[in-house]
Amino acid sequence: AVAHLAWRVGTPSAQLAGDVVRTTISARHLNPMASFDDIAHERAAALSGWDLVGELRLIAEDKRAGRGRTNPGELFEVVVHGFDAAHPSGLHVPFAATTTQSVGRQAAALAKPRVKLALRSRTMLAADDGWSVGRGPVIEGTAESVILYLTGRRSPGGGRSRVLAPLAPGAPNPGVA
Repeated sequence: AVAHLAWRVGTPSAQLAGDVVRTTISARHLNPMASFDDIAHERAAALSGWDLVGELRLIAEDKRAGRGRTNPGELFEVVVHGFDAAHPSGLHVPFAATTTQSVGRQAAALAKPRVKLALRSRTMLAADDGWSVGRGPVIEGTAESVILYLTGRRSPGGGRSRVLAPLAPGAPNPGVA
């Protein structure tokens, strides 16, 4: 996830497109999204975890300075894959409430049909950040758990995806997605 994130948000647009086309053709992928996985695996094999973290720090400095792509799609990538990267280590990645709200709304709009169906009859409330998506009876969780649910992620430990639940006191983030 860290390698994907560093490549996806840190690579200039023309190179990003070229990487995907090259990998899609050379690996004969029918779905270019499979190329994203191949590229991330290649980067992860070529760089140490600390090198990737250092790269992310440099990318963050560029983004803060307004350099490179700073559109809502980039923000979506950073938040969702930031949560993906933090899960295995039990880390909590803090984002501003306005950020999680923006990403939550994007995630709801881009959600798979099963999630969109759920949002027609349920409200997913990000209680910690004060925003919600959907309509109907409220299901409460953290902003992180709502975003993970909306993007089809599962809670650490795998198994069946469960509906949102608030964090128990002292429980490690990200909660249940």
